Amino acid sequence: MLNSQYLERIKKKYYFFYLNGIDTSNNILNDFLIYNSFQSSLIHGCEFTFQEAYDYLSNGYTSVNKELFDYIILSNIYNSQKWFYSLFNNNFDLDVETIINLNSHLLIGIEYRIKEVAGYKIKKKIIKGRLKNGNNPLNYYFLKEENLSNYNLLNSLKILLENIHYSNNITIQNIVDFYVSFLHLSPFDMANGRTLRIITNYLFFKANLPFISFKKEDQNVYLDALNEYNNGKKSLLTNLFEKYLETNSILSFNIYSNTDNYQIINEHIP
Repeated sequence: MLNSQYLERIKKKYYFFYLNGIDTSNNILNDFLIYNSFQSSLIHGCEFTFQEAYDYLSNGYTSVNKELFDYIILSNIYNSQKWFYSLFNNNFDLDVETIINLNSHLLIGIEYRIKEVAGYKIKKKIIKGRLKNGNNPLNYYFLKEENLSNYNLLNSLKILLENIHYSNNITIQNIVDFYVSFLHLSPFDMANGRTLRIITNYLFFKANLPFISFKKEDQNVYLDALNEYNNGKKSLLTNLFEKYLETNSILSFNIYSNTDNYQIINEHIP
């Protein structure tokens, strides 16, 4: 668990960093968005080295033997982050319409998915610009005191977003609880994980904490932690989020630097 004094020092720094919203042209932030796009694309299943992702997003350079679809995924993640984070100001509202727009940005140029049914591959058109059809079983943290059976997908998502958006003093545990609730809800036909990873950084922004990046190499740890959470043990997933805050966040400033985050904090916070 993060030391509370250290956490407060991070918040103090990022209060000023976020004071006037997000400057998406900032070089430090842009490097982080490239890195985060790279990591998110790996989680989706794309195959890039970081240098290949950096060259493409910075200069448009492509590599041989790479799938066009992978470049579309990577580019959409990067551009969607920049669009979404540019909205952050005092008037920003984390509502269903904004989340649908974010999901649509992530699916630009993607119209179909291939699904295998009874041994046959079929092409299925992706539902974009709205929530997926049908209701979901609702057993989510932010709805636990409600009569859950009365809520459909739209209403449950609205409540989930409103509860976190209008909360004061958001904690890392609140962010983790929201993350799992959204994941269980999975309101879109495609790109739920990519959408959620971007939304999660809005919650870190709201909490005056640095943006984090999820890592493909931690997939097994992540899945174990998620399973433990669903069995009532939240600490493993919370610890993973805290680990990312310390070791895989915009705190690193320069993605090429091996400087320890504790040293960075000590240098930049009096």
